[in-house]
Amino acid sequence: MKARNHTIDYLRGLAALMVCLVHFRHVFPAAWRPAIFELRVGVEIFFVISGFIIPFSLHRAGYRAGDAWRFLLKRLARLQPPLMAALLVTFALSHGAAWYKGETALMDFGNFARAMCYLGVPDENPVVWTLIVEMKYYIFVALLYPLFFSRDARVRRVTFVAAAAIAAAGQGWPGAGDLRYLPLFLMGFAACQKAVGMTCAREAATLAALAAAAGVPGLTPLQIIAGAATAVMVLIPLRAKFRPGLFFGEISYSLYLLHFPIGVKLLNYALPRTSWHFDIPLLLAAFAVSVGAAWLLCKWLEKPASDWSQHIPLHGGGPPDRKLAGEMARG
Repeated sequence: MKARNHTIDYLRGLAALMVCLVHFRHVFPAAWRPAIFELRVGVEIFFVISGFIIPFSLHRAGYRAGDAWRFLLKRLARLQPPLMAALLVTFALSHGAAWYKGETALMDFGNFARAMCYLGVPDENPVVWTLIVEMKYYIFVALLYPLFFSRDARVRRVTFVAAAAIAAAGQGWPGAGDLRYLPLFLMGFAACQKAVGMTCAREAATLAALAAAAGVPGLTPLQIIAGAATAVMVLIPLRAKFRPGLFFGEISYSLYLLHFPIGVKLLNYALPRTSWHFDIPLLLAAFAVSVGAAWLLCKWLEKPASDWSQHIPLHGGGPPDRKLAGEMARG
């Protein structure tokens, strides 16, 4: 039995920490904040990981076009419970802060319901926007996986080139919206095709470069570099166990969901009450509280939800996909 490849665990943890750093940047001196903001590539790392791990898992499971609704159900079972809990925490903190300040809460039941249905982004927890992008990607991969991973190399190549062309065209179109992130998912696709043995290293590199080029008009150079680097790194198996890296990889989804309503709110409350220009203890406190809350959410809800999703068979009447436990966890 092969040892687990921890590369993706470490990348998830790194991505979550980078997102936290960017959102906690207002605790740093004003002169530092623009540079810290430019490090906002954690989301791009998550998107490339999703572009790799989801089709990789589907390939191992023998996915067929008729399995689309079960695949989406498994994704919802995995992601929805932690999201609901995080939105409830956000709702409670929003109303608690508004009551304390004698103001009207920014988050109402309408915001909560729209966010739960991936139809809106609450101001009190704006990271939900990436989950909306991810959900669109799941529908995309559920429908087009048979083409991207066809046994016919020509079908695979034509599908990939067409998707890259559409992504490139959408970069300059104001109404394209989330289409500008498609090149990042395609980079993950290219790496996945190499990982499952459908392409050679040269072809995978060519496809990844094509995806990167498609993103040039809409993504920053650093975002493209981070995406390309992630596509390479997911193919490098790391067997050594670095416990802090494994820990943050494990709680990355919960930390991503909670760091804004908990950590940012703590900083917003405390910063006006301190005279420090760079309050390291306050930064560590916000980080520690966010990590602690994420650990609790991961232990008591995210892990059970992940286990539950594995009991939903991908194929009609088939056994649960227990061999794939943990592989389709969000990035």
